[in-house]
Amino acid sequence: MPDAVAPNRWDDGSRTYRIGELAIRAAFALGLICAGLTTVVDPTLLPVLAAGLVSLPALVYVVRRPTLNLFVVLVGLVLTVGYNEGIKAEEVLHGMYLLLYLFAWFAIRMTTPGALRLSNAELALLVFLALVPLTGVLTALWGGDFRQFVSQTFAMMHLALYFPMRDAIRSSENGGMVVLSAFLIVGTFVAIRNLINYQEIIARATLVWQLERGRVVANDALLMGLSLTYITMVVSGNTRLRRVAFLGLPIALAALILTQSRTYWVALVIGIVVLLLIVDRGERRRLLFVGTTLTLALGAIGIALFSSQLALIGEALVTRLTTIPSALSNDISLLNRYLETFEVMRRIAVNPIVGYGPGVSFAYFDITHHSTNVGDFIHNGYLSLWYRFGIWGLAMVMYFWMSTVMLGIRALRRGHGESGSRRTMLVAGTVVLITYLLPIVTSNPFALNDTIFLIALMTAFVSGNGSPTSRRT
Repeated sequence: MPDAVAPNRWDDGSRTYRIGELAIRAAFALGLICAGLTTVVDPTLLPVLAAGLVSLPALVYVVRRPTLNLFVVLVGLVLTVGYNEGIKAEEVLHGMYLLLYLFAWFAIRMTTPGALRLSNAELALLVFLALVPLTGVLTALWGGDFRQFVSQTFAMMHLALYFPMRDAIRSSENGGMVVLSAFLIVGTFVAIRNLINYQEIIARATLVWQLERGRVVANDALLMGLSLTYITMVVSGNTRLRRVAFLGLPIALAALILTQSRTYWVALVIGIVVLLLIVDRGERRRLLFVGTTLTLALGAIGIALFSSQLALIGEALVTRLTTIPSALSNDISLLNRYLETFEVMRRIAVNPIVGYGPGVSFAYFDITHHSTNVGDFIHNGYLSLWYRFGIWGLAMVMYFWMSTVMLGIRALRRGHGESGSRRTMLVAGTVVLITYLLPIVTSNPFALNDTIFLIALMTAFVSGNGSPTSRRT
């Protein structure tokens, strides 16, 4: 086993593991005692107590199996990708599980000699993630919203999933398939949910303009990454991956198209062009065949879901598509983002090195609402990193990103990841990371759970399969 690959099991008798397992059991026992006392007062809570008794063996079973544990953490993201208002109980539970998982993962590897080997770029990422919680001092100094600081810091911690995903992919081809499968489950869930929501919007529409303007914009970046991954699976994957992709790709593309997000429509086209430049001649021919098949499949989906309104929906999509060339100069929402960008750059010029910290608001005149807008969200992802974390944060993240892209390009030239699933993940990760560099200008991925997860996943796809230490089993 290469030094860079972590042990396959956590129940190796290490002191860290024993303490962690005892802590989990003690906390669980305390919770059951409290729940038992509560049911004396309110018997209707007995099902909760029963669920707790059942969950302990399941929790111990999962924790003792690192790959399964990672799969549960990743698939659990379906609970947090909805962009619903407020904080739901399931989101809190998954957030706690995610943070405990990351704490245990890093604690075990930092106490196991040779288990955590990092490149310079990975070290930069790890240092950045360690410094992010400390920027709360900056948030306090600049009078920021502490709730936003907590929310944005938690979102950024999804980037730490890169490390366990990378190790799982490196350890074996089966580990890579587990990570890929988790992503396909989460992404396809999002796509189907968006299609259902869009169908409900169309069903409730009473006027023609409501049909034409209906859209579901949630998770558009994730859908772009999912679509490109499915396309790569069809073009470069083995027979099993192609079968899965032929089922999932029409759903992913339909959901992406119905977001009416011009940014990610353009990104998808750029991604396909990048893919054509990376793959060999035979795979290019397969991509053209896929394009023809998908056109028919998308037509069938449209007829099945929106048969009576298909003409109006098609007209709306075509109208949206034709506005892309003029959007840079005529689209009022994009012009509004220019004003936002100018104000953010003005504030960055005052404090370019250290940054302001997450949750610190700024004000600019919003021409869409003809009023002053006060908030901390910045649409330009590069400027968002710079504004919140200073030049040091921007430099660390982009150094890691670009180093991973270069690793992927070099690995493809050397022929790394020659087996079906490894090559698929390597190509998909490289393509998505290159493609995503453009949408970041108008769509900030560094403040949302799903987009940060997408970055962590694609960089893990590349590093896990493109590194010389990656196994080829």
